[in-house]
Amino acid sequence: RAKREGGEPGEMAADTRVLVVGLNPALQRTLVLASALTVGGVHRATTVDTRAGGKGQGVASAIAALEPESPPVCVQLLGRDPSRAGERVEEALREAGVEVLTGWYEGVTRTCVTVASDPGLTTELIEPSAPVPQLAVDELFERTARALPSHAAVVLAGTAPPGAESFYPRLLGHLIAASSSRAREAPLVVLDCARGVGALLATGCIDVLKINKDELLTLAGVDAGTDEDFAVDAAARRILGKVAGSGVGGLGERRRNAHARAGALPAYDGSDGGVLAVTDGAAPAVLFTMVADGSLRKWRFAVPAVKAVNAIGAGDVCTGVFAFKLASAGWSARASAETGAVGLCDAFSWGLAAASARCTSLRPDELSVAHVFRLRTHVYASAVSTPPDPPEQRP
Repeated sequence: RAKREGGEPGEMAADTRVLVVGLNPALQRTLVLASALTVGGVHRATTVDTRAGGKGQGVASAIAALEPESPPVCVQLLGRDPSRAGERVEEALREAGVEVLTGWYEGVTRTCVTVASDPGLTTELIEPSAPVPQLAVDELFERTARALPSHAAVVLAGTAPPGAESFYPRLLGHLIAASSSRAREAPLVVLDCARGVGALLATGCIDVLKINKDELLTLAGVDAGTDEDFAVDAAARRILGKVAGSGVGGLGERRRNAHARAGALPAYDGSDGGVLAVTDGAAPAVLFTMVADGSLRKWRFAVPAVKAVNAIGAGDVCTGVFAFKLASAGWSARASAETGAVGLCDAFSWGLAAASARCTSLRPDELSVAHVFRLRTHVYASAVSTPPDPPEQRP
């Protein structure tokens, strides 16, 4: 692969499929203890590991591990200071096969710590993010906007640091303006974030929202009560009304257009609205779409049973693989013609298999491709009927 002369990492041939916007990176340190963690005690670590951390960085690393021939580009803001934490984050991503689009500023890149004690028991210590100068944000936005046309999908991963809160809304606004000219197809937009996303959902640009069960209930303002399944369904109805892709053109519409140009049948058999993917740790995951009459289509996924060593970052891995599989199967007409359609449920199944494989390794950036393929055969999807939404529960 060769970049265009004088171009950015994202300004290249369409083989780079996914642009991951992870504005809040960290230098991630993992400390392994020989005994159980005791609050107030003194502990000596037996092993210390340092890597690139942050939600978007985890998403991008997962794609690079599973699909090294289609490396993602990770958009990030990093501070320069004597500790070289920012430089170490970028170096680690490059070593993992991720291409980077970094906005540098004079400041501190946060360091976060994972403490692993009993197998499967981890404690996460997260530093606050330092404010980012507006000039650095604006410069990175312009570079990101130029890189967008080369990508089939954009993943907005995690919250923005102080000073960069406007980045996501501006990027979605840019997509709306670019697609309104119909000069080119808009990319698939995946959001993996649950804090402060109301304005993003209101744009109608989000095709896929991927969050966990607790985040869904909080975002929708629904109490789990005594019937958790009913609560999740009610929350999904509220949120899917906003995750419809109406601002740019829904996932189903864009997919049909791409396949029509390729002379192929549509690969997506869901609704014209958005997709809501909900994980719940080792418990079954669920996937929702909403059809034109407002009713839900729902699938439940059995997650493989694994011996979890460290589950930190498993959700990011799921998002990355899910987004890549969706983009390569449905958004890219060329990929669909060459490799055949991969359905919505199949794409999510791959994400869940990868997340399960991730949990079996202590290092969050380790992902065994062979293990992912083995676990994929143990992910089962089944269609589930949902009861009508009672009038008093409708938003």
